[in-house]
Amino acid sequence: MKKQVAVGDLVQAHLVGRKENGDEFVSTKDRPLSFIAGNDDIFPIVSRGIFGMSRGESRVFSLEAKDAYGEIDPRKVVRLDKIDLPEGLKVGAILGTDDDNDLEFIVEKVESNYAIVNGNHPLAGERITVEVQIVSVNASPRPSTDICQ
Repeated sequence: MKKQVAVGDLVQAHLVGRKENGDEFVSTKDRPLSFIAGNDDIFPIVSRGIFGMSRGESRVFSLEAKDAYGEIDPRKVVRLDKIDLPEGLKVGAILGTDDDNDLEFIVEKVESNYAIVNGNHPLAGERITVEVQIVSVNASPRPSTDICQ
C-alpha cells in the first residue's frame, strides 16, 4: 500500500496555479516543490487538503482570494511625490523598501509630479485554482510540534 500524506510528512509535488480565467501563473512541472504537509509553506487549504493522498494522485483546489493572495487592501495603494522616487520611473516598475521587510510596490501610474504605487500582491483579489500531483511522500524525521494537529 502506498504511503498516504499525513501531518508533518515531507511531500514533493507538482503544482500548477491558474487564475480564474485559466491563465497559468506558476508551474513546478519541471521540478517538484518540496514542503511539509500541514505547514503553511504553501496555501494552508492545499497543504491540509492533500492529507490522505498518495504518490501519483492529483487534486484541484479552488481558492477564494482571501485564502490565496488575500483581498486587495486599498491602504497599500499610495500616491508618492515624484521627487522621492528614482528618475525615469515607468509604469510596471517594481520598487523595494529601504528596510528589511522585502516589500515591493508596483508602479501603476506616473504623472509629472507624483506616482501611484501598489503594494498588494499582483494576484490579490483573485480567485485561483491549484492543481496538485503528489510525486513522493516521506515520513518526517522530526516531531510535528509546530504544525497543525
